[in-house]
Amino acid sequence: MNAAGRMRTSTALALALASLLSLTLPRVAPAAPAASADSSATSPVEGRSWLNRLFDRYLRTRPHPMEDLRGRAEATADRYLEFAGRTIDVVLVSQVTVFDEDWHAKGNLSTRLFKSLTTPLQSTTGDGTIRRQLLFSPGEALDPLALADSELLLRSLPFIDDVRIMVIPLVGPESNVAVVVETRDSWPLGVDGKVVAPDRFDAGLYSVNLLGHGLAWSNELVHNAASPHEWGYHGHLRQPNPTGHFIDMDLDFEDSWRRLRRRFQVTKNLVHPGVSLVGGGMLEGTDDRDNEGVPRRFVAADGWLGRAFRIGRVGDRATTARILLVPAMGIVRTHFRARPEVSLTENRGYHDRTLALAGLSLVKVRDFKTNFFYGMGETEDIRAGWSLRMTLGYEDGEFQARSGSWLGVGRVSVLQGGQVLAGSLEGGGYWRNGKFEEGVIDAGGLLASRLYLLGAYSQRWYVRAGYTRGINRFPEDRISLGNREGLRGVDDGVLTGDERLVASLETRIFTPWTLLGFRCMVLGYGDIGFIAAHDGSGGGRHVVDGGGLGLRLDNPQLVLPPLQVRLGVRDDADGGDTVVEIVFGGGRSPENFLFPSVKPEPVAFR
Repeated sequence: MNAAGRMRTSTALALALASLLSLTLPRVAPAAPAASADSSATSPVEGRSWLNRLFDRYLRTRPHPMEDLRGRAEATADRYLEFAGRTIDVVLVSQVTVFDEDWHAKGNLSTRLFKSLTTPLQSTTGDGTIRRQLLFSPGEALDPLALADSELLLRSLPFIDDVRIMVIPLVGPESNVAVVVETRDSWPLGVDGKVVAPDRFDAGLYSVNLLGHGLAWSNELVHNAASPHEWGYHGHLRQPNPTGHFIDMDLDFEDSWRRLRRRFQVTKNLVHPGVSLVGGGMLEGTDDRDNEGVPRRFVAADGWLGRAFRIGRVGDRATTARILLVPAMGIVRTHFRARPEVSLTENRGYHDRTLALAGLSLVKVRDFKTNFFYGMGETEDIRAGWSLRMTLGYEDGEFQARSGSWLGVGRVSVLQGGQVLAGSLEGGGYWRNGKFEEGVIDAGGLLASRLYLLGAYSQRWYVRAGYTRGINRFPEDRISLGNREGLRGVDDGVLTGDERLVASLETRIFTPWTLLGFRCMVLGYGDIGFIAAHDGSGGGRHVVDGGGLGLRLDNPQLVLPPLQVRLGVRDDADGGDTVVEIVFGGGRSPENFLFPSVKPEPVAFR
């Protein structure tokens, strides 16, 4: 490198570092007069208990960099458009840790003991792990969409609390820029579990960022004293994008009273519109041990491959939207090694089969970011646009062959004020000897209002609806009406049939309250659901409605799932009930009405 090149690089580094420090380092207030030596006054923090200080240090709610959005929607690439085409001199990556530097310096004996035990478990995300998600590098012309996609990729990682990418113009005749990528880690450890009875429970410990390499490792102890397999283990390893080519690897093993399973999976999805080749493969061997005494042991394998083509101009600067055409093909094979007696019309779920699939997806996408949508103020990503998806299939079954076809459309509109209108419609089924069977129609919709500001509080309204209908399904194919489908307070799997309609109205009030670092949200809801059976099984028709209030606690800086406590009423043909629920998980990200995957698959009946 010549002297001029060294000078430009040194200038880029100096300016970028100065700008980064001005953005990340805390401001120092003017010093207060020193207290006298005999003063007994203590600071508010020092006067609190060691437990409160510990929670305040690790779990306190900190301001998020995107809270200035106040619920509005902003196209992710817009803030980078003014720098389009400039040469990137340097890319700096800075991980802002949530842990204090004086970890061992302060605190009483119990605090220091806790610190010494948890220090080995602290893992700041490595520089290489962050850079593997970046779609730009020094020496390239700045592409606003590459920066926007990199921002989304980083924020989608479970161990990243939030990210911001800053472009810093450098002084010089060439008007080059430095790019600073600043990330903030989430606490990577979590625990989960479920207690059904004193002699039947699950307990788990997991990390989503082992040693700062992004490796997710979960471990679950499974116990059921009534089973011959009294004690069991379930472990899962997942490494997202280990090579920088956006290929994810999963390894799953379970040996418990529920099942014996080994599964390995490699996947490359359309994680950003710049991906060209997509595909994946999976191999699984499972022996279900909790199948009501019915043997179910099988080997399953599938593989698929596709190619994404960009249509028209790449990244229209006026709209920052992109259109993609993705043809793909795949094959799925299932072979049973232990099962009940089968025939052409009985126990069809236990048939050996091979299904060949071909799909075509046409998608237009534009990415937005907002906040206070489902989260507690952290940045949230919403993919807007439309999609059209068609899949054709040919199944070589154990007793007979058949063909299938499925079609789906979706649309998501995001307004600048933060309102979201989304909907999807999909359906299809199989044809065998001129007869249509195992058909399904599925439709869904969401309307979210803008964020209403009420002083220190804010509020959104949500309207949801979903409809599913099975056509000529087999008796073992059932859908249910319950919590999982959006009817709160109803146990899953109790009310079943082949037609379902669910609608809900909900309001969420985002409060300034915090509880040991957890943010609080108050919600009110009203649900109504309908389910019917048309297959002659005698399931009849059921209408259930209800409503209630809830309190949700969530700390986005933790990988622990949100906690909801709900008190509601439920009314059906059998009378009314008061329902109290404690629910973990769900609700941190909006539904995907465009396409969960471009992998060719039949429309699911669920």
